Amino acid sequence: MSLPVIRPNPASEEILRRAHEQAHIDHVKSIGKKGLVRATIANIRSTMVQSYTRVSPGTYAAAINAAGAVCDAVEDTLSGKCNRAFCAVRPPGHHAGPMRGEGFCLFNNAAIGALHALELGAQRVAIVDFDRHHGNGTQAIVEKSGNGRVLFVSSYQAGCKYDHNKSSGQLSPTVLTLPIPEHSGYAAVEGLYKQQVIPALYAFKPDIILISAGLVRSPYKS
Repeated sequence: MSLPVIRPNPASEEILRRAHEQAHIDHVKSIGKKGLVRATIANIRSTMVQSYTRVSPGTYAAAINAAGAVCDAVEDTLSGKCNRAFCAVRPPGHHAGPMRGEGFCLFNNAAIGALHALELGAQRVAIVDFDRHHGNGTQAIVEKSGNGRVLFVSSYQAGCKYDHNKSSGQLSPTVLTLPIPEHSGYAAVEGLYKQQVIPALYAFKPDIILISAGLVRSPYKS
């Protein structure tokens, strides 16, 4: 069975502002308008974009198309046009917070999609994030703008540099973190999801679930 490939509508600044401050949006856009040397210097000096999270002339367009793809997928799913969608997008998003882009992330695609779902009438939305790193940016946006209606679940390698929480587990009614010991096998991860994630999703009863997937090639042999 072939899958239809859909070209996204870019996310508007109004949509981006649900998750990010206008100053951050303007900053990313402004770096992309500079020449190579000036953009490099601006990246190095920037307090809103991590130095190695580079912004080039095409970056802003790519970023708003990535966020727009998730919003389109949310619209199609909530309308009943489809019951699931996959967004193959770059740049990624889960390290991007309200006022900062880092970890190669500039705008938070999953958080933007979740807040878009609320605007479209969803009462509760869940984001399930799995990656080697904690989705620190998504957590920050959910805590700031989710209004208790977005559940954020994040599983990641314990001790990763992006996890600044002082504790793990159910940090609040809408934030659940699952640090997983390094070299854990599938059974350990499956057990944590069965014990904590699945019950949390059933209890929250979201109208839509967004999966924020960190898909990387593992250097370890199974």
